[in-house]
Amino acid sequence: ETGNARRPVCVTLGTGVGAAIMTDGRIPVTPLGATAFSIYSQPFRGGTIEGFFGRSAIRDSYEMGA
Repeated sequence: ETGNARRPVCVTLGTGVGAAIMTDGRIPVTPLGATAFSIYSQPFRGGTIEGFFGRSAIRDSYEMGA
């Protein structure tokens, strides 16, 4: 159930960055069954979202004392 939202999005942060989107109550998938939308490899600040927010980036930031 998505209520009144036609295209809800969920973004998760754990050891990596994940996302899911629904269109008309279904999660779009590729012909091989993988989700058709991904966020981790999207460009962000000269790198990727995963590279900026993922586990390695968090660890590196912590080690640098930032």
